[in-house]
Amino acid sequence: PRRRQYYLHNILASQPDLNCRNPDVRRAGLDNLEFWLERGVDGIRLDAVNFCMHDPELRDNPAKPAVENEFLGSGQAQTPYAMQEHVFDHTHHDNLRYLEDIRSLLDRYEAVALGEVGSERSLNVIGEYTQGDHRLHMAYSFDLMGPDGSANHIRRTMDAIASEVRDGWCCLAIGNHDVQRVASRWTDNQPDPDAAKLFTVLLCCLRGAVCLYQGDELGLPEAEVPFERLKDPYGINFWPAYKGRDGCRTPMPWQAEAPNAGFTRATPWLPIDASHFELAVDRQQGSPDSVYECVRAFLYFRKRQPALLHGDLAFLPLKHNVLSFVRSTAEQALFMSFNLEAAERVVPLQALAVDGSRLSVRGNPVARQGRIEGESLVLPAHSALIADIR
Repeated sequence: PRRRQYYLHNILASQPDLNCRNPDVRRAGLDNLEFWLERGVDGIRLDAVNFCMHDPELRDNPAKPAVENEFLGSGQAQTPYAMQEHVFDHTHHDNLRYLEDIRSLLDRYEAVALGEVGSERSLNVIGEYTQGDHRLHMAYSFDLMGPDGSANHIRRTMDAIASEVRDGWCCLAIGNHDVQRVASRWTDNQPDPDAAKLFTVLLCCLRGAVCLYQGDELGLPEAEVPFERLKDPYGINFWPAYKGRDGCRTPMPWQAEAPNAGFTRATPWLPIDASHFELAVDRQQGSPDSVYECVRAFLYFRKRQPALLHGDLAFLPLKHNVLSFVRSTAEQALFMSFNLEAAERVVPLQALAVDGSRLSVRGNPVARQGRIEGESLVLPAHSALIADIR
């Protein structure tokens, strides 16, 4: 206050925003990027890419009449950020020119740009930011990182991607370092290995690039971090209503019997949850029923299915929280059905407008395997069925 100076920070006070309207700042950013491109990186992830430029007049955001939006996909709405209409602080249209400069540099090195978009109209922004071949290659949002993992929400999100992203390209993610782990978030904090398998398999079957968050391939649940061990300022400030993001940021468990699960011999930044030791990599490798081996096998399977890599996506009618759709190219068509419930579901094939005689079920590395009995689809809890359409 004595110096009558200030700086803008959209995130934490320890993270001041750069003034990307200054050409010298943009040039320095591009120089930094080229430093790594010269060293052979295949691509970059641009954090909060829509926050680079703000209203040139630095006007205040208007207040919302009521809290309607979640904070960082956490399900926690009572934060100052969620109480504003974010009109002036990010997603300014001038940002597009900067993205085009970044893409021009990347194209010289045949490198890829992945952007993170956090916005109340994130899918529309992704459409703008990935349109054509002169901006980002792809981007992801928080639309599948909230507490709602229902078939209806996933379908609505994918429909919105199709209509708003248009000829752009979306990277799909159901977990990252800012939200509760999906193994806990989509199971009402009742993590189950079959559910963890199913969520990742489903993600890999939707249309878009896939981004897996470390530890999700092990089915790690959200870690319980005692208040006195918290590092995340949001968790410390909003405890206990919002416990922050440390629960998804604990060390990767490599060895079940090693100190700190083999992550380090020193004291880790965050403690390792007791439940994570038995889920360590060395416990799951080579165990055919583990989450790790299921994910690994399905990624191998996915690479060899043209319909999953670049096929169209057509949803079928929703029944009993069972998500069904067809992925297809000119050379391949796959019928896919996912039971997101913790109980068995039976769905008449007629209700899905599917001719069962045209389905050829083959052994696929899915979670629990569904089956066809007569004219019905039988899906055990957290199971899936994938079939060729003849």
